Amino acid sequence: MGFLTTSSFPSNVGLAAKEKKDLYFRTLSLERQRSSYAETAVETEAELQAVTAELTTLSGIIASLPDGELKDENVTQKKGQKPLHYFTTGL
Repeated sequence: MGFLTTSSFPSNVGLAAKEKKDLYFRTLSLERQRSSYAETAVETEAELQAVTAELTTLSGIIASLPDGELKDENVTQKKGQKPLHYFTTGL
């Protein structure tokens, strides 16, 4: 019925010690995983801000071009291609 006897006590202590070690390892693993995700999120946010700034700059430059073939080509290229930064970071 689950009563501890003097003969079962050492084996129960051994099982509890093993479970404690397993839980410690699981906690450590989850903490490292969370830390890794946090670092990745910060890096991704920085990359997103850089790409957004690049697109904003390109939009301003393209808007300042006089109407004509050069402006049309740049508008088409901006819409159809990813920014150069995209290719260098592997996003």
